[in-house]
Amino acid sequence: MLYEKKTTVSLLMTTYWGECASLLEGSLEMTFRQSRAPDQIVLVLDGAVGEDQEQVILRYQHDPRIKNLKVVRLPQNRGLAAALATGTQYCTSD
Repeated sequence: MLYEKKTTVSLLMTTYWGECASLLEGSLEMTFRQSRAPDQIVLVLDGAVGEDQEQVILRYQHDPRIKNLKVVRLPQNRGLAAALATGTQYCTSD
C-alpha cells in the first residue's frame, strides 16, 4: 500500500484602497466554489483599505469554512508585485 501525502493549498490574495468591498467578498466566496477549498488564505492589504473592506475581512475571519486566514497589512501601498512577494512569505503550502 502506498502512502500518499495529502497536499495542502495556500491561496494568496491582495487588495488595496481602490478595490470594491463587494469584489473582495466575491473573490473570497469563489474560493468555496472550487473543487477543493484552500487550507490557508493569505490576504495582503496593500496599504490602508476602507471600512467597507475591513467589514468584509472581519466577517471572513470568523467564517467557519476558513481553516486559516492570515491578514498581512502593509503600511503603505507598494503595488501588486510587492504585495504578492510579501504574501508568499506567509504561505505555508504550495
